[in-house]
Amino acid sequence: MFVLLFSFFSWAHDAAFEVEDSIYVFHAGMHVQYEKGASMSVEGYPKELSDQSFPGLGLYRTRIVAALNQDPHTVVFFLSDGKTIVYNAMKKQVVQKETLLSDQNWKGLAPYGSLIQAAFRMNQYHAYFFLRNGLVIRYDYESNQVEKDFPKPLSETIWNTISPEWGPVQQVFSWNEQSIYLFFATKQYVRFNRSLYSVDEGYPKPLDERKWPGMGAWLGTDFQVVQSQWDRQKLLEGEQITLQLPYQYDHSQGTAIISRRYLLADLELEAASEYPDQRSVFEVVPVPLEKIEAQPFVQYILLKNSKGYIHRKQEQLVSGGTQDEAEIFQLDMRWGAYVVLSKSKKHRQWKKRKHVSKKESWQPISFALRKDHHTAAQAVDEMNGGALLILKKVVPNPKEP
Repeated sequence: MFVLLFSFFSWAHDAAFEVEDSIYVFHAGMHVQYEKGASMSVEGYPKELSDQSFPGLGLYRTRIVAALNQDPHTVVFFLSDGKTIVYNAMKKQVVQKETLLSDQNWKGLAPYGSLIQAAFRMNQYHAYFFLRNGLVIRYDYESNQVEKDFPKPLSETIWNTISPEWGPVQQVFSWNEQSIYLFFATKQYVRFNRSLYSVDEGYPKPLDERKWPGMGAWLGTDFQVVQSQWDRQKLLEGEQITLQLPYQYDHSQGTAIISRRYLLADLELEAASEYPDQRSVFEVVPVPLEKIEAQPFVQYILLKNSKGYIHRKQEQLVSGGTQDEAEIFQLDMRWGAYVVLSKSKKHRQWKKRKHVSKKESWQPISFALRKDHHTAAQAVDEMNGGALLILKKVVPNPKEP
């Protein structure tokens, strides 16, 4: 049996930036706000990163990998696919939509776009970009380009007191005129002295609820995703799964294009997460149907996530429903390495499961790229590449000793 394990935290797309006297930290599709100098987070955090909290950013909640303060109001968000978004953090609105990194906007940075893991504006002259491979880039604002001989190892820069053993840098932000904090993928952090260019004595320290109230419990809820072969005949009650979309259907091209995103259900069922978060982990509830004979590799199920059951609302599939109103899905496992999720043309619900017959007409659910850049679910009459899904099982992260 082939088993693949990976931690949410090491894959989680993080960012940190400043707005006036506040620090915002993004992690795994959530965010927390701190007042500079305060010993606790602002009440009510952490919260989901959504269009309600940051209008225009909900779509990118799992694609943001770094944030860079350009001025007191403007933040540049760097995305995992090498694009940027310019955001007015005071007005909370996007001022420049997705733009591909190039020599016209960030000279010399484009080749490293997919490696950026954190960013920090040191002063009016320089910004630093921390890469997944352990190197760092210094960007010069006077010449508007990556400085010569960069990227370099941390040991050859002002960050030379940071040990590679602490793991990749994931977030960097300024706490005051003297102190800079760096968070690492190993759930540790350091305080860096801006004047001495060195890590303060006694660091690194573990990221926990006592030192960073509002964040410790949040960072402790990671999962591992286990991908393994199963009997392909049935999923058991209560098993947790994720569904990954390898291809999405593009109507403009009439074909399927690479996606690799995970399904999540919130405002609607869509393929929007580059790594699975709590909204994309589904609990399986098998549905016994009296009028349909059992078929090999076909199962009828309900799907439930942390907000409730997936159900129909105004022609869309959303989460938050009760079991009675939950949509019944057909899970077809006869597609080799893939599965196909279908729904009845009559939108059968759990409470009406006795009416489902062998003459039921099932429509594959395909995920197509829309003009608003969402890859949303839609029922189709004919099978296409956007309906193929990869099913993975999920287990909780083992407790640390």
